[in-house]
Parts: sequence; C-alpha cells; structure tokens
Amino acid sequence: EIGKMIMAIQGETEKAVSSMSGATNMVEVGVDLSTQAGESLHDIVNSISSLQLMVQQIASATEEMSTVSETITSDIETVANVSRETMTNSQQIAHSSSDLSRLSFELQEIISQFKIDNNSTGQNKSLRLT
Repeated sequence: EIGKMIMAIQGETEKAVSSMSGATNMVEVGVDLSTQAGESLHDIVNSISSLQLMVQQIASATEEMSTVSETITSDIETVANVSRETMTNSQQIAHSSSDLSRLSFELQEIISQFKIDNNSTGQNKSLRLT
C-alpha cells in the first residue's frame, strides 16, 4: 500500500513537473513576446520621432514657400505698376511727338512764306515776305 502511495505521489510529482515545465515554456514565450512588443514600441517611437521631424521640415518649407510667393506677388504688382506708368509715359510721349510734328509743319509753313533777298550785298541780306 505504501508502494501504491509512492507511485501515486511520483505520478502526481511528474504531472506537477510537467505542468511547471509547460508553464515555464509559456512564461518564456510570454517574455519573448513582451521583448518583441517592447522592440516594436521602440521602433514605433523612433518612427514617430522621424515623422515629427519631417512634419517640422515640411512646415518650415511651406512657410518659406509662402514668403517667396508673397515676394513674387509683390514683385508682379510692382512690374504691373511700372508697366502702367510706362504706358502712360509712352502715350504722353506720343502726344508730345504729335504736337512737335504739328508745330514743325506749322513752322515750315511759316518759313516757306519768306525768301532771302539775293540782291543785297555782303552780310546785309534781307528776308522778304512772298
């Protein structure tokens, strides 16, 4: 009867050792999974840091582009204003040229009414109205 009890105890001990071994394996798997999860979280944190840096660089580049766009817009407005002034000045020059041409024609008409008197001697030549 003691032998049966010893065998029963040995059987139960083997079951307990087997259960402990299984539990140990499960704990090892859990530790491995926890380690992998920790590494994955570390990778995620690094990726987030990289993304954050990229977002900051994009924001900075966007701000620079906005400043350049404002400068270009201002320059275009300046060119447009200068073009308008140039057009106005060109119109004024054209009008003045037209006036000068008209005055030149009128002066030519007036001058054509005079003749130099070739009968005069020396430097005392005279003009006469024809």
